[in-house]
Amino acid sequence: PTGPDWATRRVGMMDERAAIQAMLDAPSGVAMLEPRTYYIGGSLVLGAGDRLIGRGMGRTAIVALDPSISLIRVQWGNPSGCGAITAGFMLAELTLQGGASGIESSFPGMQINQAVLSHVTFRNMSEAGIFIRGTYGWDNNFFDYLNFVDCAFGVHQEGIPRPADSCYGIGEWSTMSYVDKTVFYRNQFVRCGRAVVLNPTRANNLD
Repeated sequence: PTGPDWATRRVGMMDERAAIQAMLDAPSGVAMLEPRTYYIGGSLVLGAGDRLIGRGMGRTAIVALDPSISLIRVQWGNPSGCGAITAGFMLAELTLQGGASGIESSFPGMQINQAVLSHVTFRNMSEAGIFIRGTYGWDNNFFDYLNFVDCAFGVHQEGIPRPADSCYGIGEWSTMSYVDKTVFYRNQFVRCGRAVVLNPTRANNLD
């Protein structure tokens, strides 16, 4: 939807991150985007229960002004304790383009549960469409009609080894980054370096 010259077109465009973030930070936690292209110079932060919804993959796009950023960071959790804080989020009907990652999940002690990613295209990501590293885990989620196009990795999971703390007594720790019971339905990977790379530190189950 952004055209073949999207990378040169973004130069000098106005940063609209603050306006979108204000919608997400409102009590409703819902950002409904109109059918056009938005440019952001920093990551949008999605908290527990937040929803970011466009008007279709071919009509609503968010483009990174800085190619080194993750367009979306999912962030809540329990960074200093044992266990996790569990919540979900929703991302639907839009294209994310031109950053390091489309979604970065790297906050310790965060368990993403009942997240819905539906009809989203990840384009031209130098790291990954979805990058899971150093968080607690993704469990019971549903991903449908996702497109990963021209990304180094479609989905890249990388756990951080157990630190020397007391959490291992219950067999888990805040950065193990496991994936469990997450359904990929009708997704496609086009011209990605690798489609899916899973390197957990705790076993992935039931996928």
